Amino acid sequence: MRRSSSLTSNRLFFLLLIVALLILSIIIKKHIEKPSRPPIEKTGAARVIDGDTFVDADGRKIRLLAIDTPEKGEPYYEDAKDELKRIIGNRRLRFEFGPESTDRYGRLLAFVFADDSIFVNARLLEEGLARTYFFEENMLTSPYADHLCQSQKVALHAGLGIWSLKEPRAETRYFGNPRTLRFHRPSCNSVEHSDTTSLLRAANRDFFLEQCYSPCRNCKP
Repeated sequence: MRRSSSLTSNRLFFLLLIVALLILSIIIKKHIEKPSRPPIEKTGAARVIDGDTFVDADGRKIRLLAIDTPEKGEPYYEDAKDELKRIIGNRRLRFEFGPESTDRYGRLLAFVFADDSIFVNARLLEEGLARTYFFEENMLTSPYADHLCQSQKVALHAGLGIWSLKEPRAETRYFGNPRTLRFHRPSCNSVEHSDTTSLLRAANRDFFLEQCYSPCRNCKP
């Protein structure tokens, strides 16, 4: 009889311990996770800096999330800048954020909607004035990832904007990193210092562009 009572007490103890650990893990998770930031609505922009960055009416610097437009001096730089200025104009803007709402420069990383009818990030992709620039922490679970990728494919297949330019020197193969969502030339440091068994291989860059990988900024494939 005593043994049965002892076993029951032990089971109860372990059950309570498991419940306590579950509650503790939930509390810790809530403290570690960054709370989602609610959407912000503003009207127009005070200044457009380039094709993917502008300053809103409150002086906050906004960086369009998940896209990258040409840098100053590159083809279609002015076109992208002018198009962003035209799209956002004096329209009512809504900013939505990913898990990481700011970058290391303090800019707000946002999906921007103009008058609720224009998805600004996607519009620039559709017109061939930007390419996708995904980051694992912000995009792999984003509800907009597929939309943005499809928008790039529209421009890529139509040869619009930056996709009408002469391609960089071709390689016989390219390597893509599924973790960083970047693709590289075989001679790139990012390939030489990686375990190539974990990388994807393709005979042409279009394979990776179709999957919305971004070209490495160092080796420029």
